[in-house]
Amino acid sequence: MTERVDLAIIGGGCAGLSLAERLARQGYTGAVRVIEPRERYTDDRSWCFWARDVHPLASRRWRSWRFSKADGDRLVHHSDTWRYQYVRAGDFYADAEAAIGAGDAIALMRGVTVGSTAADPHGVRLETSAGPLIARHVVDTRPPAQPVRARLHQCFIGAEIEAAGAFDPDAVGLMEDMRLGPHGFEFTYTVPLSADRALVEHTVFSPRPVAPQSLTPDLDAKLSQAGLASARELRREGAILPMGMLDPPAPAPAGVVRAGASAGAMRPATGYAFRRIEAWAERCAAQILAGGPPLAEAGRSDAADWFDSVFLRALAREGAPAPDWFFAMARGLGANGFAHFMSDEARARDYGAVISSLPPAPFLAAALRAA
Repeated sequence: MTERVDLAIIGGGCAGLSLAERLARQGYTGAVRVIEPRERYTDDRSWCFWARDVHPLASRRWRSWRFSKADGDRLVHHSDTWRYQYVRAGDFYADAEAAIGAGDAIALMRGVTVGSTAADPHGVRLETSAGPLIARHVVDTRPPAQPVRARLHQCFIGAEIEAAGAFDPDAVGLMEDMRLGPHGFEFTYTVPLSADRALVEHTVFSPRPVAPQSLTPDLDAKLSQAGLASARELRREGAILPMGMLDPPAPAPAGVVRAGASAGAMRPATGYAFRRIEAWAERCAAQILAGGPPLAEAGRSDAADWFDSVFLRALAREGAPAPDWFFAMARGLGANGFAHFMSDEARARDYGAVISSLPPAPFLAAALRAA
């Protein structure tokens, strides 16, 4: 039997659940199905971001974050306006599932995959592993089916560990021990969840994708150097994030809109996407509740995309002194300017601070190549 629904959301990750959760909490009465291939959710990732207000799911917040280079230069940002915030995947999934499960209109179909989609007189026909489904509208939040070509790839492996009194709970180690390594620009990222627990990640910006598992020896070496080789490990997480995708996404089929990181929600130069996905979910839910069709991810402004493209072109050149550039940019922007820039809220003076902090020649050359 073919089920008919008002909205099908393909993918129950950050974007798909954010939209479904908002529709549920605001009393949407249309039939919605969230189709997610995972049988169950696990505490498999973390989302961090800057915000002025406290996010309801943020279990930790900081007003200070650190930078350092391998040569010993150090810098600490402190902001009375912005907080760097941490949302644990387990909390996010549990909150969304609770909201969705509170009513009958919206259902989360776990362990179900989507095959083909095709136009139908009543909307879009989805062939799923649980049977066919016809939706009036479809939001597709899935990652690309094929590996994405990108100017750079942000690759990381991280471990949440416990070691008594080993961490400063008041500041995030945002980009520490910055250096050029065998894969490209690399640094350590430390999110202190308490004085005794932290998420420690080894991150590289590489022109080629680097499997997170292959970075495990580097992470273990970092932990050993910090005296944390015997720390109790609670879990690991890792990913490859494309920075500056080189191929435009294929056009969405009629009746389908795309959203999420693969649709342009992720900042090319940084990999941050959580706040932008939430903002899209708010706008999309509002339009659906008003009786309109769902909204696709809108992407960023042409000026912001051009700036990121130039920055990534310069950064991707072999031998580019990325540690010096990131450190100089952090120093030039200051705490609030850095938060603006990383949160897609950069103003003209923030862009000016970035430009004045960096050497002109490589960026002018990159701008000419981007023209």
